[in-house]
Amino acid sequence: EHLVNEPFYRNHPALVDLAVQRSSRESMQTHYPHLCREPSDAQCCKTWADETIGLDHMRSPDQIAKLLKWGRWDRMRLRVGEVIEKNMRSFNKH
Repeated sequence: EHLVNEPFYRNHPALVDLAVQRSSRESMQTHYPHLCREPSDAQCCKTWADETIGLDHMRSPDQIAKLLKWGRWDRMRLRVGEVIEKNMRSFNKH
């Protein structure tokens, strides 16, 4: 019921039932049996966990900022472009 109001599922209502089914205990036991053990039978799943969270693809905050062009000069270039575009629209109206 709470998924129906999430923006993603509002745009993809057909996926609500699938998400509910996939998060059921039975589905978890089918797809991730190594996670569904008694604590006394638990296994270390570090390799699986590292792969699942994408540890090999982890980037530093500086690398992410550079990839997303969040640096000071990138913001300045963007702002200059916005000002030029605004002035061009204003100029073309007259």
